[in-house]
Amino acid sequence: MSARALTPDELVEFFALRAWLRAYLFDCGDYEMIEAVDGLQSFAERIGLVDMIGQDEVQAILADAFAEAT
Repeated sequence: MSARALTPDELVEFFALRAWLRAYLFDCGDYEMIEAVDGLQSFAERIGLVDMIGQDEVQAILADAFAEAT
């Protein structure tokens, strides 16, 4: 049985959840900000999310996720 591909909406939701988790780990001191954000940006590029929704939307997702982090 093979795994099905995520829909574009599911991919955005997955990325947003991953960003929220990385922001939480940053807030806990497990990541430096640059490490956390750069890793997410690279991931978004690798999975084609930047091409799919645009860089501005990727940045908005990251901003929302990190808005409450210290």
